[in-house]
Amino acid sequence: MFMDIELSKEINESFRQSSQAMTKLPSGIELSVHVLNTVNWPTYPPMDARLPPELTVSQTFVLMLFSDAQKLSLQDIRDATRIEDNELRRTLQSLACGKVRVLQKIPEGSEVDHNDSFVFNDAFKSPLFRIKVNAIQLKETVEENASTIESVNSVSL
Repeated sequence: MFMDIELSKEINESFRQSSQAMTKLPSGIELSVHVLNTVNWPTYPPMDARLPPELTVSQTFVLMLFSDAQKLSLQDIRDATRIEDNELRRTLQSLACGKVRVLQKIPEGSEVDHNDSFVFNDAFKSPLFRIKVNAIQLKETVEENASTIESVNSVSL
């Protein structure tokens, strides 16, 4: 684990110093990469999503939709993003039902249903400069976990 942390620091510093990084990232965007060992690799189902060129985070992608809309249904968000249904529901649950509620879910509740709608929470405030929206974790079976470890181990670096 300590080697992973040290390797992450080295990779981040090397990236910051590269001229390629300076020309690719828009001003005001900070990039931080963390290298994980095989035990910590999260598993996500493959999905076909239309992502903006500068961002690849599903939470951010969903939030960007509210720049042009006041209220969006689950179906509206799914059509705009093409994020797979289970991943989209988890993303919306983390944004509207967790400790940090950047979105408001209509009707209120802890689960995301097919007829739910979402609005941006204009009243949201945080005393922190940076906030962390915890993603709802995917429940993985023993077989899926073994498959993930096998696929990560089979990738040659």
